[in-house]
Amino acid sequence: MSDVENPEAGRQARLGEHKQQLGDYGLRGLEGRMQHGLDPAAMLAVHEVRAKVEALAAALGGDMARLDALTKELHVGGVWKNAQRLAEASEPEVMVWHVLGGVCHEKNAAQDQLDDSGYLADVERVKAVLTDMSADLDRVKAVIAEHVQNARNKFEIVDGVAYAEGEFPFLNMAIGGERSGVWKDGELYFVGADAVDFESLAGQGYTKEEREDRGRKVTFWTKDGQDAVKQLYPGFGIVLNGDKNLALELAKTA
Repeated sequence: MSDVENPEAGRQARLGEHKQQLGDYGLRGLEGRMQHGLDPAAMLAVHEVRAKVEALAAALGGDMARLDALTKELHVGGVWKNAQRLAEASEPEVMVWHVLGGVCHEKNAAQDQLDDSGYLADVERVKAVLTDMSADLDRVKAVIAEHVQNARNKFEIVDGVAYAEGEFPFLNMAIGGERSGVWKDGELYFVGADAVDFESLAGQGYTKEEREDRGRKVTFWTKDGQDAVKQLYPGFGIVLNGDKNLALELAKTA
């Protein structure tokens, strides 16, 4: 029986192919985009969407291997390293990535997550937008300019440092040309950059301790018997004691 005669079987086969392709792309957990909506990496992973991306890249003179490499790097935290490239948006691969990022409609809240029909509708929406973009490069440039400008509007500069509260802002900060930033969420301050000089805390009276935390070794910086900073990665840490100025000063060391 053909897919035309049994459309549900065809739909399930298509969903299975997408899940396999997302799993094969080389990024952990990418299959979850079937519930949250296609992001740039997922658009490159799903073959029928990738074909539309290839057409856009060709129209802009971009190279798919370089686009894959950039997208994978950004997906796993390379936004700060590529901040200037994202802000200038002059390379064809960066231009394509901006378009993909702008097309992405994430569904992160549990009540808004996509079911199978919603996911496939999102795929068709993305394909249609990419097709239109490939035929109108002036629109591509306008969308990118708007994307960069909107990113800059989503944070402020406090004491020379990009700063925001509420929605996770680091990607917007990087797109806006910043090399580091501070994000307040609740009572915590998150410091992000390609690399932060956490060792500078030693000269300010903080003591470095390595401890087990949620099943892994983590560096804590303590002062007066209290945890002040939790250092998770070379470019990412959490100020635990509510000291905004400390967070800003750490961001300046990037």
